[in-house]
Amino acid sequence: MRSKEFNKVKPYCYEITRNKDGKKYFGVRWSNIAHNRPPIYDLGKSYFTSRPSLSSDFRKNKKAYKIKFVYTFDTIEEARDYELKFNKKILKNNKWLNTSAFPQIIHTDESKKKLRVIKLGSKLTKETRKKISKSNTGKKHRKETIKKMKDAQLGDKHWAFGLKGKDNPNYGKKHSEEFKKRRSQVSRDVWLRPGVREKIKKSMKGRIPWNKGKTNIYSPDVLKKMSLAKKNKPSPHIGKKMSESAKRKMKIAWIERRKRGVSEETRKKLSKAFSGKNHPLYGLKGKKNPNYGRKNSTSTKKRMSISAKIAWTSERKANVSRNRTLKV
Repeated sequence: MRSKEFNKVKPYCYEITRNKDGKKYFGVRWSNIAHNRPPIYDLGKSYFTSRPSLSSDFRKNKKAYKIKFVYTFDTIEEARDYELKFNKKILKNNKWLNTSAFPQIIHTDESKKKLRVIKLGSKLTKETRKKISKSNTGKKHRKETIKKMKDAQLGDKHWAFGLKGKDNPNYGKKHSEEFKKRRSQVSRDVWLRPGVREKIKKSMKGRIPWNKGKTNIYSPDVLKKMSLAKKNKPSPHIGKKMSESAKRKMKIAWIERRKRGVSEETRKKLSKAFSGKNHPLYGLKGKKNPNYGRKNSTSTKKRMSISAKIAWTSERKANVSRNRTLKV
């Protein structure tokens, strides 16, 4: 609720008029709450607006400006909403200096070039990064804001849409090993947070995979590139071990699939896909075969035998018998 209690510690909106040309500036302020200062002891005494072109001159020549307190508010959100509505009305009015007011920023081509030159090659210090990180910790966007941010980056709206090869700003850039390790550790820490896995599971339920029902998605050139990229490289799963619970789940799922068996249509597709020259081991005989000289251990043979017996259900026997009869 808005009021005019300028002697109380509350967020507030204000107007500043420059005497020499009558130009005005409209602003909002809530950081005074952290300093426990009412508006009348804040504006023009310790705070001189957030606009750099005004604040320095205002600080030096206080008599050259007129101050007007507009409203105080019970919450910061109320103050921000009022500022937003007001700025929408005055944004393109020449009498006001709010050309860079939230949420719209009006820049000329010249100002854009200047900003670009200023930012080029500049890097934030570790101290500044820590401050930014600390100030953003715990903050959450509203659902409406998150949706707007997503919609603003979809498809051809994305800043990198259509920028391929050398046109992409990240072309030729490589992450350092130190950065890769940090990113890897951050990803691991995220998964260890309580409730993260459950949230992801819920969000993924009901989603239709992008490649469902699609065939021949990748062109021969793309497939070759993918193949070459993986050749002579160790598997990403080397050295990784699954938990006992994961192994049990995979075993149960595999047994259930074996019990169900494969439909006749799927069998035909598999047979066609792996027949003759299509088979990955076609023509690889003797020492050329990757399985040449390999022997399964006694324990492996036992496990294979047990899994085959489990999968050989009465239902599957009937299916096999029926298919053989149809072929005859």
